[in-house]
Amino acid sequence: MNDFSILMQNRLQFSACHTPDQPTTEPQVERLRVTLRGNLLTIAAAPASGDIGNTLYARRTVALEGAAVFMILPGLPAGTTDPNFFKAIGSVVVFDSPGPRRLKVVGIDTLTKACRGWIFDAVEIA
Repeated sequence: MNDFSILMQNRLQFSACHTPDQPTTEPQVERLRVTLRGNLLTIAAAPASGDIGNTLYARRTVALEGAAVFMILPGLPAGTTDPNFFKAIGSVVVFDSPGPRRLKVVGIDTLTKACRGWIFDAVEIA
C-alpha cells in the first residue's frame, strides 16, 4: 500500500467497553483526514471548519492483498509531539482495492476513566 492523505466520510458509533465491536448508538456522520506515511497511519477528525481534531496513531502490523491491518498506538510515536493526540487502543483495517478506500476501526478510549468503545466505518470522499 502506497502512502496517501485523503478525506473520508465516517459513520461513528459508540459501543460498550467489553464489546467494542457491537454498536450501542445510532451512527453519527463526521469527516476524517487519514494519512499513511510508511508504516504509520494517522486518523484525525476533520470538521468543515478546517481545524484538525483528535488524532489517532496506528502502526501497520499485517499487509494483506488489498488491505492492511494496523494497531492503534497507546502513546505517541517516538519523536512525535501532537496536542491533539487521542489516547486509545484498538485495531484498524484499511481496504485499498479498486474504487474508494475504506477504513474500519474498533477502539476503546483510554484517555478517560469511563471506558467507552467506538466503531468507525469510513469511505474515501472523491
